Amino acid sequence: MIPEKMFQQILSLGEAWRVTRMDYQEKEQRVLIWVDVTNFFAIVKTAELAS
Repeated sequence: MIPEKMFQQILSLGEAWRVTRMDYQEKEQRVLIWVDVTNFFAIVKTAELAS
């Protein structure tokens, strides 16, 4: 499993968010994770606003 998919599942992001990039900074001992919103999120938000 690729790391982006693994963190997608570990963080329970669901369909509204997608991990697009990751970086490990060894010196600082941290992982940086870039997350983007998906079209699914936009559709859900639009539906909520219409209610």
